[in-house]
Parts: sequence; structure tokens; C-alpha cells
Amino acid sequence: MRSHVTWSRCALMLAALAACDGERHLLGDRLDAGSTLGTGGTGAGGAGGEAPRVGGSGGTIIAGGSGGAGAGTGGITGLGGSGTSAASRPLPMGARKAVTAVARLLWQVAPDASLLGMADSGAVATAEDLRKVTLRMLIDARAQTGVGAFYRWWLDLDRVATLATAQPKDPVLFPQFTADLAAAMATETQTFGTYVTLDGDGLFATLLSAPFTFVNQALAGIYKLDGLDGVTGTALRRVALDPTERAGLFTQPAFLAGTSHPVDTDPSLRGSFIQTKMFCQAIALPPVGVIIQLPPPATPTPSTTRQRLTESVSQPQCEGCHQYLDPLGLAFEHFDPIGQFRATENGLVIDASGQTVGLQSGVATFDGAPQLAAVLAKTPEAQVCMSRKWIEYAVGRDLTDQDSAAINDAHRWFARSGFNLRELIAGVTQTDLFLTNPPLCTPGQDQTCNDNPILASLHGHCTEGLRCVCGSGWSLNSSTGRCL
Repeated sequence: MRSHVTWSRCALMLAALAACDGERHLLGDRLDAGSTLGTGGTGAGGAGGEAPRVGGSGGTIIAGGSGGAGAGTGGITGLGGSGTSAASRPLPMGARKAVTAVARLLWQVAPDASLLGMADSGAVATAEDLRKVTLRMLIDARAQTGVGAFYRWWLDLDRVATLATAQPKDPVLFPQFTADLAAAMATETQTFGTYVTLDGDGLFATLLSAPFTFVNQALAGIYKLDGLDGVTGTALRRVALDPTERAGLFTQPAFLAGTSHPVDTDPSLRGSFIQTKMFCQAIALPPVGVIIQLPPPATPTPSTTRQRLTESVSQPQCEGCHQYLDPLGLAFEHFDPIGQFRATENGLVIDASGQTVGLQSGVATFDGAPQLAAVLAKTPEAQVCMSRKWIEYAVGRDLTDQDSAAINDAHRWFARSGFNLRELIAGVTQTDLFLTNPPLCTPGQDQTCNDNPILASLHGHCTEGLRCVCGSGWSLNSSTGRCL
């Protein structure tokens, strides 16, 4: 009989660089679009110490044997940095190009007359001037577009929004899983991430551990909040959650449903998502002939997914990767394939305990998703990965070993601010990589791209006519002009 083993399918979950759906949610007292900007204001405070340094591209978990989690060039190599400040440097691309790059990153439109006027007046002459302008631009309501688009890209939310048709759940077990519900799941996570970043305290820890979210009537059923006052129709409302059950991004249905099958959860898939999105470590492809679907129970005796998974991956060729993935994914076993909380599975108590494996920062134990979220928020590898993701989004391409200086520079701002996301975004604009390589293929409504036609990336390039042309395997998003 052919052996059935489980394998992470993270390699099949390629990030789609996509845009916000344009829905604006003014959840805080933000500047109206078009308000005049000044260079005043400082951003988040708090001393976070020096940032750990990184060495370039993320590691790869190697299949088979007992190899490590691939810290390699992507591991943390020490503390501190060169100490060199970019604050007083003139902007290499000039003031107009610099504010244009930031406007297209955060607002996803060309800069307005106010920004261009500042650039022409000499008010944006140095990198520090640009950082202050960036922090002010984050206060503007238009920043919801660019920040929302980051979360849709980073967390594969466009894919989640189409789950009801692309990968529907079992209609008998989950009749409530409709196209509208799947779309609401994606919008919830985008709304939450944007709110924490722009309207909330901006802290990385809040993003991962906040005991609140935003729900509409359909989502309220997933959270068992049916009938809650003020939660009706399709509009999203902020609600408090039980902190012993849910905390932050990864206890929201978008992640939980997006990493599950029609009938069952998939701890390996959930773990691989955390490994790639939170630790920036790639996952090796499974050996030829390996079946990636968890087999059905071998006997009629009730069992949990954890028990079935443990039996399936006990073979040597599986342990090499699953020792890193499965403990992370099993932390979410209190959530079913559409993200509903459950205390038991098949009448059996769920064991959601585990520990991190293969991280240079050491081993951390947890029991359940809220505890794992707290661990992730404090893990240096996750903090560095967040810096890396924002740079990749900003420059429109995957980073390589040659980009480690940019990661270090941006992360230094992140760490010193107490891991404030607004300061991280502003810090990205201080890196040589951003200052000399404006975002690729990020146009306004007319689909024209930035004004350097020779720039190119894995995603696409700009033609001499300033049109976005996508690389092989990528297609143009008509609403944003980004290649995905």
C-alpha cells in the first residue's frame, strides 16, 4: 500500500502583490484626503535598543535528515550596526522623485500639489526631511490605501477572498461559508492591520496579540457573537474578543480558513505560513511521490488531527521539515477549517501545545494560539522579518543577500521605536535601497509607472513609454498597475 504523508504546501501559496479594494474605513481621527502636509511631527517614541542585524535573504528549510531551519544568510548575526546615519544626506533621486516614490507607496497615487510644493521649496532636502514627511503622510486618510494593500499582499488576502469558489468548504459541514463570508474575512484582516498600523498604537505586538477585531453580521457568527448590538449588515464594527481564545492577526478567519481544507484543518500548512510570513524562511519542496494530503483516519476510533499528523510524518524523510512546521501549526488546532473556535475535536480534548524549533533566538514554549502570538511578537526573527517584508513591498521585488544593509537600516528604526510599524515604514524610506530604487510598476490610475524606465525586478519593469510590463508568470493588476 502506498504510504501517505503530510507535507507543507507553502510553496504553492505564492504571495500575490495586490491592492486594497478601495474601501475606506475612517476608524480614527485622520486627516482628510488632500490636507496640507508639513514636515513637523515625530512619530512613535520609545527606546527599543539596537536592532539585531541580518545577513540577506531568508533561509530555506532543507528536506530530509536533521538539518537546521536554514538560518544561513538569513539568520541574526549580531547586535547593533554601523551607526552611520542617513539623516543629513541629500536625496540621491532628488526631492520630487523622493516624494513621488513615497506617495505611490503609501497613497498609491501621484503626489499632490502640496507635496510637490514642499519638494520644490527645499523643505525636503535630506533623508531626515523625507522621514518626517512620510510620518505626516501616514496621518492622511489616503495612507489607508497603501497600508491596506500591504496587508492584502503579505497575507494573501486576495486569495482568501476567492476561497468560496477556488477552494470551497464542505457545504454540509460549513453551509455558512459563502463568497460574501470569504470576502468579509479578507476585508476584516485588512481593516484590522490598517487600523493597528495607522489609527492604533502602531505596535507590532498589538498586530499579533490584540484582543479585538472588526466584524460584520456574517463574521459575527464565526466569532459566536450573533445578535451583538450594532453588528448588522455588511459594515464592520470593532468588537472585543476573549483573550484566552483569540489574539491578533493569526486567530482571524482569513488565516485559519485560508490554510485549511474543505473538511479538515492542516497544521503543516498553517505552520508553513507562519514560517514564511513571520520568519522569512522558505520551505523546500516535498520529495517526488509524496502525497501532501493528510489521510483519513485508519480506524473508526475517534482521533484528533494532531494524532493523525504525528503518525503520518513519523517517517525520516518527513521529520526534517515537519519538526519546524507542525508545532507552529498545531497551536491553531482550537480553530476549525473556517476559523470557528472549538474546545474539542471528535469528542477529544485538543492539545495545542508546542515550542519553536530551529531559531537562533532560542526555544520558546506555548500552549495555544494566543500564547504563540505573544511569543512571535517578542521573537527577533519575526521582528526582522517584518522589516524585510515592508522593504520588499516598498521596492516591489524579493530581496537578495546584497540587500542585507537595507534590512539592517530599516530594522534599526523599527527596534529603536519599540517596534512601531509607523516608524518602520518611515525607516524604509531612509534606506539606500529605497532612496536609489523607487517602487517598480506602481502607477496612478492611468497605469503609467515610475519615471526610470531602466529599472527591472522579478515582477516586472517599466518600458521607455513608462508602462508597466510584467515578467514571466506575473500579470498586471488593473487597479494598481502592480505585477502579481
